[in-house]
Amino acid sequence: MAVHEIVLDVPNSKANARLFGYPVSLKGTKAAFVKVPVVLQKLKPKPMSFKRWMS
Repeated sequence: MAVHEIVLDVPNSKANARLFGYPVSLKGTKAAFVKVPVVLQKLKPKPMSFKRWMS
């Protein structure tokens, strides 16, 4: 199994900010966009042997 995490920028609106929040930034500053974390999960296929592939 493989797990991959990415972060997406979404439009800067009050509803998005309330739902997802802003990322941590330097004191006295505010991040430009709301960030949405996305976690992807994929099952890796089992490797197939050459003999099995040829049959």
